[in-house]
Amino acid sequence: MSGLYQSGMDRHETVEPAAEAKRRSGLKRPSSCLHDLFADQAAKTPQATALVFEDVVLTFTELNDRANQLAHFLRRHGVGPETFVGIYLERSWEMVGALLGILKAGGAYVSLDPHAPSERLAFMIADTNMQVVLTQASLAGKLPDETATAVSLDTDWPTIAAESTENPTRLAEPENAVYVLFTSGSTGMPKGVVVEHRQLLNYLFSIQQRLQIPVGIRFATVSTFAADLGNTAVFPPLCFGGELHVISESRIANPDAFADYFRQHQIDFLKIVPSHLHALLTARNPADVLPRQRLVLGGEASSWELIETLQMLKAEDCQLYNHYGPTETTVGVLTYPVPQKRLGTAAALPLGRPIDHTQAIIVDDQLQPVTDGEVGELLIGGCNVTRGYLNRPGLTAEKYLPDLFSNAPGARIYRTGDLARRLPSGDIEFLGRIDDQVKIRGFRVELGEVQACLSAHPQVREAVVLAREDTPGVKRLVAYVVAQSGAGLTTAALRRHVLAGLPDYMVPAAFVFLAALPLNANGKIDRQALPPPENTRPELAAPFAPPTTDIENRLANIFADVLRLDRVGRHDNFFELGGDSILNIQIVARAGQAGLFLTPQQLFQHQTVAELAQVVSDAPAIAAEQGPVTGSVTLTPVHRWLLELNPDELHYWNMYQLLALPHVLDVALLAEALAALLAHHDALRLRLTQEDDGRFHQYQTAPGDPVRIQRFDLAGKSVAEQQKMVQATAVSLHAQHNLTDGPIVQVAYFTCGGIQPDRLFISIHHIAIDGISWRILLEDWQTAYNQLAQGDPIALPPKTTSFQAWAARLEQYVQDGGVADEHPFWLELAAEANTVHSLPLDFPDGMSRNTVGSTDTVSVALTAGETQALLRAVPPVYNTQINDALLAALAQTFTDWTGSSCLLLDLEGHGREPILDEVDISRTVGWFTAVSPVLLNLQAATDVRTRLMSVKEQLRRIPHKGIGFGLLRYLSGETAASTRSTSLNRSARAVAQQLQTVNPPINFNYLGQFDQLLSDTALFRPAPETAEPRRSPAGRRRYLLEISGIVSQGQMRFDWTYSRALHTAATIQALADNFAAALRTIITHCQNPEAGGFTPSDFPELDLDQDELDNLLDDLGDLLFE
Repeated sequence: MSGLYQSGMDRHETVEPAAEAKRRSGLKRPSSCLHDLFADQAAKTPQATALVFEDVVLTFTELNDRANQLAHFLRRHGVGPETFVGIYLERSWEMVGALLGILKAGGAYVSLDPHAPSERLAFMIADTNMQVVLTQASLAGKLPDETATAVSLDTDWPTIAAESTENPTRLAEPENAVYVLFTSGSTGMPKGVVVEHRQLLNYLFSIQQRLQIPVGIRFATVSTFAADLGNTAVFPPLCFGGELHVISESRIANPDAFADYFRQHQIDFLKIVPSHLHALLTARNPADVLPRQRLVLGGEASSWELIETLQMLKAEDCQLYNHYGPTETTVGVLTYPVPQKRLGTAAALPLGRPIDHTQAIIVDDQLQPVTDGEVGELLIGGCNVTRGYLNRPGLTAEKYLPDLFSNAPGARIYRTGDLARRLPSGDIEFLGRIDDQVKIRGFRVELGEVQACLSAHPQVREAVVLAREDTPGVKRLVAYVVAQSGAGLTTAALRRHVLAGLPDYMVPAAFVFLAALPLNANGKIDRQALPPPENTRPELAAPFAPPTTDIENRLANIFADVLRLDRVGRHDNFFELGGDSILNIQIVARAGQAGLFLTPQQLFQHQTVAELAQVVSDAPAIAAEQGPVTGSVTLTPVHRWLLELNPDELHYWNMYQLLALPHVLDVALLAEALAALLAHHDALRLRLTQEDDGRFHQYQTAPGDPVRIQRFDLAGKSVAEQQKMVQATAVSLHAQHNLTDGPIVQVAYFTCGGIQPDRLFISIHHIAIDGISWRILLEDWQTAYNQLAQGDPIALPPKTTSFQAWAARLEQYVQDGGVADEHPFWLELAAEANTVHSLPLDFPDGMSRNTVGSTDTVSVALTAGETQALLRAVPPVYNTQINDALLAALAQTFTDWTGSSCLLLDLEGHGREPILDEVDISRTVGWFTAVSPVLLNLQAATDVRTRLMSVKEQLRRIPHKGIGFGLLRYLSGETAASTRSTSLNRSARAVAQQLQTVNPPINFNYLGQFDQLLSDTALFRPAPETAEPRRSPAGRRRYLLEISGIVSQGQMRFDWTYSRALHTAATIQALADNFAAALRTIITHCQNPEAGGFTPSDFPELDLDQDELDNLLDDLGDLLFE
């Protein structure tokens, strides 16, 4: 347990027992709130200076009186405990009075940055259900048009000043929120961290003791109030006595003005980000920038080089501290008093040791403590761990774990995501973010190590190294360098320098020279603002072998285009590069356009360019009608699957795309291009009617119906209003499909007036489209639009086998006995499926209310790094495909929940399996989906390895990926009636009847990688909003749970849709979180060099079971090493 270090509890023997006993005796829950401490201090030193901003000087009494008046005013406006009030003010003394007034009213404050985008502000206001925003007249008009009431502290002050100056009675308790601080979120939207009074008070008392802050000194705050970095300087003077100087924005950005202020006002205490301090040290008199007694560095790693500069400049009595802590653990939890001389060889300062009542634990991938000196993830536990993320229970559960190292009931521990190790001194050293640990050419690379090497170059002033993925899937190291003044630094020189100290795979692929590193509002390096390198070829996995023949060249170009890679070598494996079965189909389609004929099965069997080139041939002319295809269309299994449900409002069962448009488009040209699509893709003209006998009949009409794109002008409205109108319009259009007379395609164009990209919405009834069809359709729409915009006639790629022809061939395939040999497999599954226990229900009496309108959705997502690992690093280890890993994790999740070793689910596949000869549907639009039951049994699987291998083998045993189930269930009974064989007739009908009894409670559908949906130059981008519901709220649901996965914007996300009539949100959130955790466990396992193995399906010709195969491989291994 030597990886654990804590303060305030006896967990590590290197802590002095006496000191720890003293601290432990003070461990008790705070009985007061922050504003109580301020009121007490105001009573003790009423005439002492409390606050200074430029020419404004307020005593404690004056500040307390104003805060009290505001508190009484806010209470009249409904502010109390757990009420969030916004502070939307320019940097001034009024910000301090505002936050104190909010706290005294019992509420919690949320600082809103005046420079933040309107959309971000709107989200924060809505996410906190903010009712009141404190602002000023010059800013009030910039607030998003939301429901919060704006109170201007300048123009409305006469009304506020009429309130009492008496301290209001306390409403808030230590367990109530004190503030919410929004940090960047991986989904693109900020996430709010809820901090309570008790956590902030523990921090203040601990930091007061740890930094040995003298009473009555002058503090300066230079950080934005929208971050918690400055809390170290803001609250100690207010609560314990001292002067708080709020430095104006103009001085913060002007080194000389900043130095002048510090010299004039004799500032004693400063907390600042190192990169901001580095910039201020360019003042004419840099020593004047520094405080007289305490300088605290925080927010990012500090270098010894900076410390050496500070040691030369600072006053003799000024003590330097390094301070560390995520927002989720309340400002800071580790401190390091910087010695006069450098210790050790590390480039960065240690983080130090925990403050009182805080634990710092370094763990391995299995969350077990590591030994001293080993690298692991830093976890933080104790009294500073905050409540969690506002309205994000799933993310809170993911990052705030039950604290197994604590005896306190309900204690939690926070996963920082930071890599660290414990030094021999007992201090903790920061080594970078976990997501900074990247793989380049198969080697693990710590970005901090490369950055430290660059920074050691005598001509480098500053350096940052990122692993960029400007082309999805192509990760490369990029170095950003600020050279010393007058240095003639070159890329070649830096390459040689890095090569001299690091392996070649750690040399950045590109170097970008900058005059200065960009900083954000917090004074930290703004990594998002670092520009992409100019067209530099990325480093790819060695050895790279270029294509050697014309066919290899064409195939390599197709691979690179579909996979969004700069280049692909002849020996690069399609699936290891991130390919999957859906992208496989795109490869086949692109190959056909390039004059090459191959099948999806061939790509599964020959996975490299070189291997595939040996079996590919010039594309034969598969007969496909190039004109409009009209007339009757056989109902396919998936159409019958839908009609079997007999849904209410059948016309309201759709798929859609809501697209953001990087450029304003010509709606007339869009409509003309859309008309061409309706003529070219026959399924978009499907109609469905119900005969008098109840049977359904579908057919395709001729082209020529009017094509309409509805236009909506939303200019002048706020982003929030626009989103509401787009959502309302989309829902209305969803309900306007007409299956009998058409149309079944609805399109709307929304003009957004420049405050965000215009939106394009297209809804198509599901009978005519599936996930792969969207890729074809949007690509063709873009092609047609561009051709029209350039004055050219529309020329789309040749049509492949029509949906009508495919449906007819499918029916003929069943009549010819194509699925007869699958009878035993599906009958055995049906028998076993009926023995599987039903899923647990929170509300067993809610089955009759399981409607679309009763549904909610819980979402979980992997990080971009985890997504890439799952798509690319996991498959080669056990020769698996993506569904093998996903279903292994899913089966484990449900096994843990239900206690049963079996999981029964319906698995949706793309359905375009190559079971028919002389059929090419690679560019055909239609609903081809195959839905088939899967019964997974994990009884013999005891760990990650055996689960993966077992699920892989169970899935491989399913004939033709399950397409036969629908054919047998929905077509075999009817087609048998047309055959002459009475025995076949009886057998087919019996099988169909037996399969009718298989009704899994879960639907699982992995839709694939939608990042490859459109190219980087596409006219369209997926919009971040949704346009749900896409099905009628009155519709009855077939399943208890529907789980769908997709890769979008580099991240794999899973949506778990459930009925509130059957399950609670907490139940489904726990399941979804456990599923994500199981996926991460698989990723971690497969990254272990010892992981890997073969299964019988890898050697189908041997006809061995797993034990026999393992024995054979062991024998072969022994022979090789004899």
